[in-house]
Amino acid sequence: MRSLIVIVLAFACVTASSATLTGRTVRVTDGDTLVILSEGNVQHKIRLQGVDAPERGQAYGAKSKEYFSERVAGRFVVVKIDKRDRYSRVIGKVLVGGKDVCEVTMLILTRRPSEILIIELPTGERIEVTVLGIKGNQVRIGTAAPDNISILREGLPAEE
Repeated sequence: MRSLIVIVLAFACVTASSATLTGRTVRVTDGDTLVILSEGNVQHKIRLQGVDAPERGQAYGAKSKEYFSERVAGRFVVVKIDKRDRYSRVIGKVLVGGKDVCEVTMLILTRRPSEILIIELPTGERIEVTVLGIKGNQVRIGTAAPDNISILREGLPAEE
């Protein structure tokens, strides 16, 4: 009997991790949390898995919420549930039109001079972006990347 309970619990965990929710986004709370309305008019609070966006009232919190809202507000979403957090929010991947919104969501960070942002590519290669200095409304940055990666500045033609 004891082994049967363990097997049933293991099956329940596997099933829960592959569960999905579908519904229309009715509210975006901040840059990583939304509320969807599913079948039967049931509301679910969803937090993006693996994302920690600025909260309301924090620096760039409003911009982060605005950017996220442009991608999900009023849209039909599919949520691949990972788990629930201590606030009973669903943690999961949110798909719009079959695409993970995290793959197209902007990461907004606050960095100080000499701090480095590291972008690790799926190939294991890394791009480093260093804040060199801030003068008025200009930010000087330096980039370091493998030779096979092109780093282009928007508005300038690519070198041939």
